[in-house]
Amino acid sequence: MTATTALSALQAALAAENAAIFGYGAAGAHLTGSSLAAAEQDWTWHHEARDALAAMIWRRGATPAAAQAFYRLPFRVHDAASARALAAHLEDGVTSAYLGLVGVSDQGLRRFGALAMQAAARRAAYWRGSTQAFPGLDLLTGGSVNLLAAARPAPGRSCWRPGRRRRRRRSAPPTTTRTTTCHPYRNRRRHSPRAPARPG
Repeated sequence: MTATTALSALQAALAAENAAIFGYGAAGAHLTGSSLAAAEQDWTWHHEARDALAAMIWRRGATPAAAQAFYRLPFRVHDAASARALAAHLEDGVTSAYLGLVGVSDQGLRRFGALAMQAAARRAAYWRGSTQAFPGLDLLTGGSVNLLAAARPAPGRSCWRPGRRRRRRRSAPPTTTRTTTCHPYRNRRRHSPRAPARPG
């Protein structure tokens, strides 16, 4: 990918960061408590990312695109629910913008874009309460899953995950009972001796 294309990807990411900074200001006015603290933290992160992108653009001999004086919000923000929806929308835009950096030839830019994209996708999942299968891409099927449902295995299913070798199950000795507990990383088997029979 040419240097011109890499510079365009940097400018696009910078524009998304500037829009996010403006949008979080609008969202924060309707948030309180832990949600407000999270919005302030994300707002600070976007400021730092904007400065890093501007420095990268300057080093390539170009002028960073200036932020707009006003950004039109995608929908009306009037309460905490719409403020959280706006934050998720902003992070989706940032994720898509950094996706453009992942395809450049510069290895350093690819790494920077991938890490920034992952962080934005995590923030979007926090504000939305769900995650997407392929953040930053337009999917034909919505692609949203419930975080709580994804965190625990379905009843009656194995806790095996791709990339793990299945262990061959051994039959329990006739004098013992076996209980198997599902663990995120391994299966634990506990053997307890059968209680002796009472004398008749």
